[in-house]
Amino acid sequence: VYITPKEELAEIIRDDWTKRFGIINRKVVMLTGDTTLDLKLIANGHIIVSTPEYWDNVSRRWKQRKHIQNIQLFIVDNLHIIGSDEGVSYTILYRK
Repeated sequence: VYITPKEELAEIIRDDWTKRFGIINRKVVMLTGDTTLDLKLIANGHIIVSTPEYWDNVSRRWKQRKHIQNIQLFIVDNLHIIGSDEGVSYTILYRK
């Protein structure tokens, strides 16, 4: 899972990584904010790109969601914004 603060950045990363990881048959998906769709994307993707808000939506009931429990690597871009007005959603993720 790769978390980035802005949806526009997530789209750029998804597009770039789709090209890069596609050649080794790894599917890159980006969460949408629709929990039902996002859970399907997580189940079918190898690399998940998301904003903190969208990840918070799907990870709230993580004990009941096997695909969330199976996450092996979690990368947070711009972690330094925790504690700022812009980093409120990061702070929530960090506390989980």
